[in-house]
Amino acid sequence: MSRLRGLLFVVCVAALTTSFAVAGEREDVLAVLEAESAAWEARDPVAVRALYHADFTVFTGNGQLLLWPDWKGLNLDPETKITIARRHVDASIYGNTAVIASYSINTATPPGESPESNTLRNTHVLLKSDGTWKILHVHLSNLTPVST
Repeated sequence: MSRLRGLLFVVCVAALTTSFAVAGEREDVLAVLEAESAAWEARDPVAVRALYHADFTVFTGNGQLLLWPDWKGLNLDPETKITIARRHVDASIYGNTAVIASYSINTATPPGESPESNTLRNTHVLLKSDGTWKILHVHLSNLTPVST
């Protein structure tokens, strides 16, 4: 009976330790997502690039697959104000890979023009390498309203 209690104790400690490790990883992954939004809002291409893996790819809202060299110049006009409001963020960790699914309401306001907003479904795939989470792939799709 004493061996069974000892085994149960070890299993419980291992489960708790794993839960805390995953919780810390989840916070780290969500911090990368917040940093990505902040970098885009600040119109800072250096900060944006620092968050992306060397092999970064993106499927844009119109279904186009872009690699980093094609993506880096998009939407970084310093005069255009943008905001990114994320909703329903769900992050899952699978070892050194993380998947984040969310919605974002993106608003762009070019100088002297009215703001334009769109809602996107987002999936981010992150890879942890050398202790750092980097965004490896982003899939964006437009959320179209249901016709009545």
